[in-house]
Amino acid sequence: MIPRSAAFGVAPDAQASRFLRSPPWRGGEAQLDSFLWEVPLSSRPWIAWYPADYRAKTGHLSFEQSEAYRRLLEAYYNRQGRLVNDRPSLYRICGAMTDSERAAVDHAADQFFTIQNGYLVNGRANEEIQICEENRKRLSAAGHRGGLIAGKGRPKKTIGLEQARSPSPLPLPSPSPSPSPSPSPSPSQKQKDSVALARDLLAFLNEKARRRYQPVKANLDLITARLREGATEQELRQVIAKKCREWAGDEKMALYLRPATLFNRTKFAQYQGELGCDVRTAESN
Repeated sequence: MIPRSAAFGVAPDAQASRFLRSPPWRGGEAQLDSFLWEVPLSSRPWIAWYPADYRAKTGHLSFEQSEAYRRLLEAYYNRQGRLVNDRPSLYRICGAMTDSERAAVDHAADQFFTIQNGYLVNGRANEEIQICEENRKRLSAAGHRGGLIAGKGRPKKTIGLEQARSPSPLPLPSPSPSPSPSPSPSPSQKQKDSVALARDLLAFLNEKARRRYQPVKANLDLITARLREGATEQELRQVIAKKCREWAGDEKMALYLRPATLFNRTKFAQYQGELGCDVRTAESN
């Protein structure tokens, strides 16, 4: 990748001298090549590429000369500004195989680089390398501060020495108690409940028909008999409410709003069959 400033000029500066005096590594060219191959690609410098600026400064170059300059810059950035001025080595780095390609490498090296202490130097490229390094350090420091801040709110886990040596055994699951079957009501309890329900239904009839039928055995036995046969409380209330609506306004039929008629076995079966899904519940009446 080629920086925006790489095509602006080749004048050496103080930064270039500093790069030569304190390179990121020490050793010869062989050690440098080994270092470059061992460095992961993600840690290599990233340089912005500006095609328009590059073309403006290199428009006079031939195709081979432009490609040679591009490859020299790539090697320069990969080596962090430490590119030895050894022409056979430069030919090998650029992949120059023919005489014209080698001449293109010589032209690019002579025009865009200067030589200091046996190394090629491009001042503008060194500035971009320095900017990349400063950005990397700044982001690394910011990430370190963010990790410290995030870690402050985390509770520290401490364990005793004995606990660390011998882990506590896992607790055995306690058997869940099997649900005890609910006791079925006794016959006497069922009879008691049906009698209480019969009293409520008789009171409901007195309320709807404006009567005063007493909860005596003769009246209650009729209602409990229908309950034992399978009639539900809701059906009994619906029959009472329906017949009160139909007969209350008729002087003759109003006489039959009584337990002996409503809860008679044969007549109740007929009244029960008259109940439709659209009959209003007793509570709404």
